[in-house]
Amino acid sequence: MDWRLLHRRCPRITPAGLIDTLRLARHLKTTTGNGLAHLVAHHGLAEQINTLAADSQPHRALWDTVAAAVLLTTLIDRVWPGQPTIGELAAAAALRIEGNSQPAAEGQPPLTFE
Repeated sequence: MDWRLLHRRCPRITPAGLIDTLRLARHLKTTTGNGLAHLVAHHGLAEQINTLAADSQPHRALWDTVAAAVLLTTLIDRVWPGQPTIGELAAAAALRIEGNSQPAAEGQPPLTFE
């Protein structure tokens, strides 16, 4: 998702955190390209994405969203041998959201990326 666009259109949305696929790809240090289309091609994901978003194409919301989701799971599988904790994922790829501090519901620990 493009956080800047989402925040501009829906300023009241306050996620606990954001995971950046570009940061995760850079963590792997396997490619110099940084665009979504380049990363999809580099990891051989285009056919899978085109199947999942059959009526869409690159640079359209559906295709780009599916591509980001498929790329995220692919990158996670390549970085960690098992399922990472949210802390491990955040350490590798989190984006800070300034001024976004909401209290947790009563009895629920806060979600932090510290």
